[in-house]
Amino acid sequence: MVAIAEKHQAYRIFEVGGGRGQLAFDILHRLRDKYPHIYRKIRYTIIDLSHTLGIYQKKKLYGFPPVNFINASATHLPFFDGALGSSIILCNEVLADLPSTHSSRNESLPKCVRDIVTRAEIHIKADSYFNVGAFEFLLEARRVLTSGALLIIEYGVEEDPQGRIPVSYTH
Repeated sequence: MVAIAEKHQAYRIFEVGGGRGQLAFDILHRLRDKYPHIYRKIRYTIIDLSHTLGIYQKKKLYGFPPVNFINASATHLPFFDGALGSSIILCNEVLADLPSTHSSRNESLPKCVRDIVTRAEIHIKADSYFNVGAFEFLLEARRVLTSGALLIIEYGVEEDPQGRIPVSYTH
């Protein structure tokens, strides 16, 4: 994250789905102790759908410079096109929790998702679930960023070591 922040001048971090605030705490603590020149520039925002988790986040992050909290969904980010400019969007263990849809064929998916599925040559099996929320989030991240990075951490099934591959996308 430090390399991305410096390369893209991306000093705003937007964490989508902040849980109880532990990741934000760890990131801010590490930046403060090891990278104070970056820490002074960072503006951290947690976007979370849960009011209850927001209470935990605020308690956990008390004492750090102000952290902004936005109550919103990952699939409908409350920003206009390009509003986040050069920022870092961080998504840790959230994609699997986004809305899925039961699909017997591509036609039952939203058009924007059908288009992606077609372009990616993904074949959806009959009578399966499809994580449409993950696609909606990716489209939203692309819509609001002009540069910077989208960092996604999703570990998948514990027994599958290949499922533990962090994904990153930079503009």
